[in-house]
Amino acid sequence: MNIQISIHSAKHSKNLAEQIHLVSKFHDGIILMAPTLVSEDYEKILKKTAAFPIVSIAPVDGNIFPTITFDSYEGGRLAGETLIQSGFKEFGILRPLIKWEANLRKNGFNDALQKKGYEISWEYQGITLSNLEKQHRGKYQQKGLTKLGFSHQ
Repeated sequence: MNIQISIHSAKHSKNLAEQIHLVSKFHDGIILMAPTLVSEDYEKILKKTAAFPIVSIAPVDGNIFPTITFDSYEGGRLAGETLIQSGFKEFGILRPLIKWEANLRKNGFNDALQKKGYEISWEYQGITLSNLEKQHRGKYQQKGLTKLGFSHQ
């Protein structure tokens, strides 16, 4: 079996559907990791690449492409258990406002804490990778506390 894998970044692409269409001319299939896209973006890609095999590894509302993703709830639960086992006693989260995957991670995290008698003592909603990068690091490390964020863009 002769398999080649190419990794293409579309971080600064102004027309992602067109870029994927061009990449599809030179490959047998695409595994697409684009968590910031919404259903309309995926539909544009589908329209441009109609019969080309694409699998998404980022969850999206609707069944536009076949999708393989991870269990967000379980990830949050495991994070909570790991922090408890590491001796942490106070917990908080940074998260976006409206991403269902982040809500699943929060629920798993919260359930793990409650099972051991802990709770989320603070929460900051509205975080995004871009505004987090702009903040001073110290804002999230005040009072010697470690802050864990479940951000998803």
